[in-house]
Amino acid sequence: MKYEFWYYYLKKIKYRNIPLVLVSAIFREKMTFFRWYGALPEKMLSRFEHLFVQDQNSLELLSKIDLGNITTVSGDTRFDRVVMIADKAPTNAVVEHFARGRKLIVAGSTWPPDEDLLANSLELLPREEFALVIAPHEIHEQHLQSIEAKFPGLVRYSALAADNTPSPTDATVLLIDNIGLLSQLYRHAWICLIGGGFGKGIHNTLEAAVYGKPVFFGPVHQKFREALELKEVQGAFAVSDHQEFVLIVQNMLVNPTLHENSAKASKDYVRSRVGATNIIMHYFQEKRLLTN
Repeated sequence: MKYEFWYYYLKKIKYRNIPLVLVSAIFREKMTFFRWYGALPEKMLSRFEHLFVQDQNSLELLSKIDLGNITTVSGDTRFDRVVMIADKAPTNAVVEHFARGRKLIVAGSTWPPDEDLLANSLELLPREEFALVIAPHEIHEQHLQSIEAKFPGLVRYSALAADNTPSPTDATVLLIDNIGLLSQLYRHAWICLIGGGFGKGIHNTLEAAVYGKPVFFGPVHQKFREALELKEVQGAFAVSDHQEFVLIVQNMLVNPTLHENSAKASKDYVRSRVGATNIIMHYFQEKRLLTN
């Protein structure tokens, strides 16, 4: 998948005549394969029977080192995966109960800087209209308590889920204190914030975009192609601080068409890029790689 280049593994697999295929790969001009000293890395690529790449630029780069004949532009299988998950994802009764008709900001895979932005933003947004769902990247107790300190009066998901007949809560913040729920929670969002953009880089934007939600993230996103492309179609917005975030959210409140257009652009972006898996599986079947 994508960047799996392990010289000795590839060497032994080739010697044993085991068919080897790389999928969802993406190549850039600065990679060592395309430098004057790239003979050894280039040899690694020649050990693959076929290379399925995400874009035309990757194909053109590989063609320059005479590997275009074993390369196909298929797209990224992650789009197929998120669509499949979204189409099967159930609604979450706990989150629906918590929302009570309010517009939900669902923040996924957050880190402390993301949580600071959200805390400051809530002070400037109309409380009667919004509620916040936070699913932190790390759910150890120390981190959960630090979030509780920033959002006094929040309620934990485990507390609501444990109540068989929960009464309406006045809390405006729901803290997700378990794992495995995030991809289905985005379904309930009005907008989504993807964490990591104030640190090493953002987390998965496609999990939110597939539901047709405007997506927000911090400034560190340049290495993530889907984030850049979502920005281009205005399905996503990069923000540098809470003031910028609040300004865009307020504009969406005043002009609902802005929100609708962004939501549609986000969904169309993901749904229009499905199909990579079928292309790859057709190759496997055609070459009879899945049969004895």
